[in-house]
Formats: sequence, C-alpha cells, structure tokens
Amino acid sequence: MIPAVYIVIPVHNRKQKTLDCLETLSHQTYSNITTIVVDDGSDDGTSQAINEHYPYVTVLHGDGNLWWTGGMNYGVSQVLDEATDADFVLSLNDDTLCPVDYVAELVSSADESTLIGSVLVEAGSGRVLDGGVSVNWLTAKLNRTEGMSLTDLQGRDDDPEVNVLPGRGTLIPVRAFRECGLYDESHLPHYGADYEFAARAARSGYRLAVSTSAVLTDTGIAGETRLSPIAWIISFFSRRSPFCLLYRLNFARLAPPPVHVVPFLICDFSRILISQTWLMLKSFIPK
Repeated sequence: MIPAVYIVIPVHNRKQKTLDCLETLSHQTYSNITTIVVDDGSDDGTSQAINEHYPYVTVLHGDGNLWWTGGMNYGVSQVLDEATDADFVLSLNDDTLCPVDYVAELVSSADESTLIGSVLVEAGSGRVLDGGVSVNWLTAKLNRTEGMSLTDLQGRDDDPEVNVLPGRGTLIPVRAFRECGLYDESHLPHYGADYEFAARAARSGYRLAVSTSAVLTDTGIAGETRLSPIAWIISFFSRRSPFCLLYRLNFARLAPPPVHVVPFLICDFSRILISQTWLMLKSFIPK
C-alpha cells in the first residue's frame, strides 16, 4: 500500500485563494491523499465554501488565535492520531497552485528519514522565487536559490543546498513529528517555526532536501514595499510581522547551533534594522 499523505493547510480569510488551491489538489495523480484545512476564525465564508465545493476535505476550526504555527499543530495533531510512521504530512500554504503530479513528485523523492521541500515559481513568468534556502548560522545571511528560470534550476548537476525548509510545500515523515515534537507555537507563533522545526529535525538526524521536480506556483501579490514611520515601528513589534524582534530573538535562541547564537542574533538584528529603515526612508522619496 502506498503511503498516505496528509496535507495540512492553515487559512484565514482568503476564501478564493483557498478554493483555488484546493481545486488543484483535487486533480492530483497521487491517490492516497487526505486534505485538512485549519480555518482559524475566517469570517468570509471560507469554511462554508469548502464544505460546499470540496465536502471530502476535513475542516478544523480555530477562534482566530491559532496563527500559522497553532493551525499547523492543530492539523498535525489530528494526523498523528491515525497515521502510521510510513505516512507523511505535507505542509502547504493556500496561496499556491499545484500541478497534477505535484504530490507524486514529492513522494517519489521521499523516505522516512528525509524532509522534502518544493520549488516556488512566479505566476506568469515561471521565474524561480524559492528553490531552496541555506542559512549561514554565523552571519544570519540567507543563501537563496532564486531568480533563475525553472529550466536552469532543473538542469543543474547538483541539488540545491538547504539547511532549513519552509512551511509552504514541505513533505515531512510522520515519524519526524513523533520524534522531534510539533512546531514551536509558544516561541514562534506565526513566523520562523517552519525553519526552526526543519533545523531541529536535521539535528536529530533527518536529511533536508528540495525536489526540483515538485513545483508550486505562487498566487501571492508582490509589489514595491515602502513603510511609513508608524509602520516601521509596528514591524518590530507586531506578531503579523516577520521582523518582530521578540520572535527573531526566539528563533536565534532555538535554530542555530548554540555556539553561533550570539553572532547570529547580532547579525540578524543588524540586517533587519538596516533593511526596514531603508524601506521607511524610501517612503519619503517620490515615486
């Protein structure tokens, strides 16, 4: 029997994106799939629309306080009650579209000791937005495989080198959650928990890799970012911000090797202060 793949998707108030993602999942060639959507307090009719159009999808409900990490843990906890160690969890974001062979490609590269990430491409152009990330634990620099064409990425002789994996499109052995625990929602409720979990799994002996044949299309809207002075301040303290200093501190304590925690933290804080300040200053420059 082929392994079961439990797809867990945390969502909040993005009904159409969620439905578009589920539509692509409904056409997968891989047969043994269970899809779990964790709707964290949406008030735009997301759950009702899922029940109407995709009644076979399991919908779990939060009160709006789960955020990404709590939503993933809620879904994964349900999976652990019924899955075997030979099965997999696929963490997925709702702002992605999956080709019909997406899950099959991931499973073909997987085993019980490997976490497999995906490639993210830009809608329309096909340009690679994320083909794998390696974090320098000393300087906090992210070495990304991005900007190239998908053909060039897939034609490389070597696979992308990674030491973290995102929550968007990563296939994880069920056994990894049983051995390493869930995502750290108390310290990293919305950002960073995916990278931290992957780093924790790697320290426990799991291999991290990216399948360049497993390709997701991004449906998020990217644009030029500018910050007002108020938004600049909020970005360092809001849970909604990936630059929240408290959660950057927690990530620095948890993810890097212990010997690198202090230099990582100093470099990381310096990088985000400089980058965010530049975005704020750009708001004073006429477009």
